[in-house]
Amino acid sequence: MPGESIAEYGIAFFAVAGLIYLFSQVISMWSKKGDKAEMIKTVAAVTEVIENNTAALNRLETMIEVTLTRQETKLDELVAYARREKCL
Repeated sequence: MPGESIAEYGIAFFAVAGLIYLFSQVISMWSKKGDKAEMIKTVAAVTEVIENNTAALNRLETMIEVTLTRQETKLDELVAYARREKCL
């Protein structure tokens, strides 16, 4: 289904964007020697991004598993149909 593909690409896009954000935050934290409050705020934001990415990747994995299961079922039906037709 085209809708599922678009959703999968959307989730993957946001996961990659989150990783880029995470990388940029870590680099900026290392490059400037700010106060502890700012570092704690940055670490909290990075932690939130990691949690969101984990949730997004879990949803993507579930969607892929469902799609593969559907395709496997359709292939099994086609094989069964081909065998029935061959026997007739």
